[in-house]
Amino acid sequence: ERYAAQGEELAKLRAKYDAEKKLHEKRIAAEADEVKSLSAAASAAREELASKKKLLMLTDEKSSRRRRKLRHLRRKRESDALEKKSEMETFKAEMLALLQTNGAKFSEEI
Repeated sequence: ERYAAQGEELAKLRAKYDAEKKLHEKRIAAEADEVKSLSAAASAAREELASKKKLLMLTDEKSSRRRRKLRHLRRKRESDALEKKSEMETFKAEMLALLQTNGAKFSEEI
């Protein structure tokens, strides 16, 4: 009887242990699934961040090229304007000299 009672108690303890072990294994499996899910989400977030960073770098590079091009065009315009101004001043000086020469010839003829 005593052995039978101990056997029953042992069977109950064994059943309780098996139930707790299964529950523990389920928790571990659930945590492993959660870790996998979080890892996949983190990986996707890293990829998205890298993609946005690459896009930002390309956009920044394009705007940098555009600024450089605009700066070049502005300098060229300024340079062309100075050259044109210089040509106009030279033309004016030549015209004045020509007028003075022609004016002197005209006054001599009179």
